[in-house]
Amino acid sequence: MLKRVYWVSDKLPGVVTAGVGFRASEDAPYERSIERWERVGDGWAYKGTQSEERRMQLERHPFIQAKLEGAEDGR
Repeated sequence: MLKRVYWVSDKLPGVVTAGVGFRASEDAPYERSIERWERVGDGWAYKGTQSEERRMQLERHPFIQAKLEGAEDGR
């Protein structure tokens, strides 16, 4: 389960990256990772290593969602 989003960046053109922390259970240690999306045509391609379930959790997070949508608008 996604527990923390430490940071999100869209500073590189066509790339959104995020430092995140997952936990398999409440007492498990954090699994920290850096996740990445790259612009492909009019959309975004996830280039990370997380499962489909975790990818969906990432993309629903308000900060990540805002960066993906904002980057699409050219902000």
